Amino acid sequence: PFTWVAGNNTSDAQAGSTSTKFGQIGDNIVALSQIGTSGLLYACENSLVALTNDPVFEDATIRRISKEVGCLGPRATANLGELGVLIASRQGVFAINPNDFNIDRGSRATAQKLDALFATTDFENTKTVMGFDEGRSTAFLCISRQDDPTASRIYALSTNNGSWWPWEIGNVNHREVNQIVPFRPVSGTRQVPYFSTANGFFMTIPESVS
Repeated sequence: PFTWVAGNNTSDAQAGSTSTKFGQIGDNIVALSQIGTSGLLYACENSLVALTNDPVFEDATIRRISKEVGCLGPRATANLGELGVLIASRQGVFAINPNDFNIDRGSRATAQKLDALFATTDFENTKTVMGFDEGRSTAFLCISRQDDPTASRIYALSTNNGSWWPWEIGNVNHREVNQIVPFRPVSGTRQVPYFSTANGFFMTIPESVS
């Protein structure tokens, strides 16, 4: 990795270029997320843009997914494997599939389910975190109030049927979730989500819990 002279061998550093093929995103990037098998989603403050493939391939292009839907924070996304990505925005949560290159506010996954939550929440004073439990096909949406973490609200989404329901951490002192990371504790077991909280605790849902 310390050989900075470009060459033709695979062990040498590879030369880049000053190509402007893809242009500029045009908005402040908030989060990055894989989409599909080789795409990259740029979740910006007020828009969503996708790089459709690895730039080394000729068919790679930049596609605008939305000019009005943005992302609430660097951890306000959740990968659903190759099924796509969930994005939490001010308008609600949107599900973006690998071939979706045009979404609007009406296509949100929270439509007619969590509309009141997003309409009444002051996102200037909150931290939004999302995660996915692959084994249970369940996504989590955590909205933490900076002034009162004990009032944080957590919702779970069943990706099998699209239903949302409130989900609660019993200890009020642990409700400000910082991050949700999938982890496989033992070889041969399924992944389980690990929740980290602002006060330094880690929590998980054991595989044995349905």
